[in-house]
Amino acid sequence: MRYALAALLLLGPALGQAVRTTLTPGELERLLASLGWRYEQVFNWGASVEYRVEVQGDKFGLFLANCEGKEPRCLSLMLRAQPDLPEGPSLEHLFRVLQWNRDYRFSRAYVDEGFYPVLEADLLLEGGVTDRAVVAFFHTFLESWQEFVAYVSQKEGKR
Repeated sequence: MRYALAALLLLGPALGQAVRTTLTPGELERLLASLGWRYEQVFNWGASVEYRVEVQGDKFGLFLANCEGKEPRCLSLMLRAQPDLPEGPSLEHLFRVLQWNRDYRFSRAYVDEGFYPVLEADLLLEGGVTDRAVVAFFHTFLESWQEFVAYVSQKEGKR
């Protein structure tokens, strides 16, 4: 699947799709709406804008960052999610986060101040991307997120 997405990304400009180097909140919202993803803007600092996004029952944060101007034009996107751990964090979760960063690509994991695992991914727009590239970034994160939740939720001894 990732090879097909990579081919689409490379062909996007050749197929006449516009290349963008920034994204406004309005443009991002239109893109999210076109995917049928539920979203809510929860904060606008001017230099960054934060959204809560829900898709297929999964919830995560979406941040437009490095923003400038009256209607901010932003140079990067970041996605962040944290699995629900009813039993609370454990040392095993820390080990799984370290293993995730060794074994997986396209996202990074860490433990927050409360030792809960977190998954993040960034997309820099500054060099130029198509809307297809942004959509592929969203889908890649969603796929990584679903794998990450299963990975960190495994019971000890099952790998």
